[in-house]
Amino acid sequence: MNSAGGAISLRAAPDGARVTTGGGAIRIGPSGGEVYAQTGGGNIDIGPATGSVEAHTGAGEVTIELKGAGEHSVDVRSGLGRVTLILPRDLNATLNLETAYTDNLGHKTRIDSDFSVQTTETPNWDAREGTPRRYVRARQTVGRGGPVIRVRTVNGDIVIKRI
Repeated sequence: MNSAGGAISLRAAPDGARVTTGGGAIRIGPSGGEVYAQTGGGNIDIGPATGSVEAHTGAGEVTIELKGAGEHSVDVRSGLGRVTLILPRDLNATLNLETAYTDNLGHKTRIDSDFSVQTTETPNWDAREGTPRRYVRARQTVGRGGPVIRVRTVNGDIVIKRI
């Protein structure tokens, strides 16, 4: 599905989906296969998903729920906003997480995870991408490792919940 603008909602996508909109929220219910969702600006909510997920928003919150012990690769990018991942208790993956906060935000962003992760923070402001920012990062193997779950956001926390 493609839209020049406006919200898109799919009740379910059992064989996966490719959804894009110039601007507006995206909601995809229970899904299998590969799911791709992109919006110029707006929140994205996907799941529960039993396959791989790629979600990109120029500005907005992203929530993705993964279900089952299958291999889940995830790639999330938000130019501005919180990212929440709800992951299976028996997950096998490699977490690659990064949140940046700009000097005008007024507070640090953080990575809050039910899985044990070690975070690092860059000590200096980096202006290579425009507004000066610092990065909070975590790279962690969960379970036996496996597919990469990659998250990149600016001025938003990353929250990992284990169910």
